[in-house]
Amino acid sequence: MNSQELIRRMMELTGMNATQFSKATGMTESMISRTLAGKNDPSFNKIADAIEHLGFAISFTPISQSALEETTLRLLRERQHSADSAASGTADATDTAGTADITDADNR
Repeated sequence: MNSQELIRRMMELTGMNATQFSKATGMTESMISRTLAGKNDPSFNKIADAIEHLGFAISFTPISQSALEETTLRLLRERQHSADSAASGTADATDTAGTADITDADNR
């Protein structure tokens, strides 16, 4: 969801027009109008502050339970692989390549 969608959704939830939304959130009418027209993209902090002024909070939820489970399993496998590598004192080619990439980036 982008800034335009967030502002539009908050205006729908509160029943406010752009002028009312501006007064309630401290955002300028110009910023709101430009954002709704897709000509401006306020920072996340600006949007979060406006939403909090209205008594709402932003929360994050997984798109689907399966996406959450897949991410959790991937992270668990990565941790186990790291623990196994540390215990055996070896690293595979992927770990070595990742280290080289980081080192190269630091030397630029």
